[in-house]
Amino acid sequence: MNKMVKGAVATVAGVAILMGGAGTLAHWNTTAATEPTAISAGSLSLDAGKGSWDKSLDYIVPGDSLTYTVPLTLTGTGQDLWVKFALADGAIKPADPEDAADVALAKALVDSATFDTGALKANKGAYHVGTGAHDVTVAVTVEFPFGEGADNATQNGAVSFSGFGVTATQVADPR
Repeated sequence: MNKMVKGAVATVAGVAILMGGAGTLAHWNTTAATEPTAISAGSLSLDAGKGSWDKSLDYIVPGDSLTYTVPLTLTGTGQDLWVKFALADGAIKPADPEDAADVALAKALVDSATFDTGALKANKGAYHVGTGAHDVTVAVTVEFPFGEGADNATQNGAVSFSGFGVTATQVADPR
């Protein structure tokens, strides 16, 4: 290879190195400033009205079942807001945690809840709240099963509903 060809190859290689590595060749660029609109977080609240028992019993005995119904107002802000309803943990507690009969009665009672969610759209056990206020009714049944769990240890026991509550917990869009 002659000297002229070697010199041309070396020159081209040198220019390529300068262009890629050292950044000595200029190029044009520009930036446009943009300002997206602000975003705000939504909200979720649950307010309870006055509830009532379906019957009045001075004393519960094995085989009894009582239902407590309470109206709720569920208010949400956010187009994609979905919730699931549940009873709060600790709805039925011994009136005196040191009293054996109270503890036995609290363990023997079984609670279950049904939720009348009105016009809320349901999907896979979740309810679409969206933005607005919605009427919801919860009916909680407290059952004192006859037989199993209804032993003498529950006699004269008392329970407290001081921990009673309903939760509405946001969940991911189930669609």
